[in-house]
Amino acid sequence: MRYTLLYIMAIVVAMVLTACDHQTVYYHYEHTLADGWDRTDTLHYEIASLPADGDYEAEVGVRINRNYLFQNVGIIVDIRSVRTRQTWSDTVNCIVRDQDGDVEGQGISQYTALFPLKHLHLQQGDTLNVSIRHHMRREVLQGVTDVGVKLRVKNEE
Repeated sequence: MRYTLLYIMAIVVAMVLTACDHQTVYYHYEHTLADGWDRTDTLHYEIASLPADGDYEAEVGVRINRNYLFQNVGIIVDIRSVRTRQTWSDTVNCIVRDQDGDVEGQGISQYTALFPLKHLHLQQGDTLNVSIRHHMRREVLQGVTDVGVKLRVKNEE
């Protein structure tokens, strides 16, 4: 009985340790205003001191609720390296509903979907400033609750 309990505990510890995503160096969401995401409301993120030289994959995450009525969210992402002053800009068409109007992504009352951005070659110690704004025809978007940025070390496959 005692060895069985130790064996089960060892398996649980191993599962927890291997479930961690060691490739992700930054993953953070900013809330939009409850009244809606205004076109002039730019969301800002600071990714401080990257751990190593190499290639990184950037993604943008969009969370919506049932109040978002459109099929997509058009956003503009600007990334600036503080040290090298290099800048990248990307326009992303985030498809959040399929042709039938069903919400894409994961969730129950809020739905989260990730969309790929550029692959970046960065150096250890780089700090990135990221800004995100929408470029939809409507000035204020109802139903977009949060927008996030995820940065991961690119896998060498």
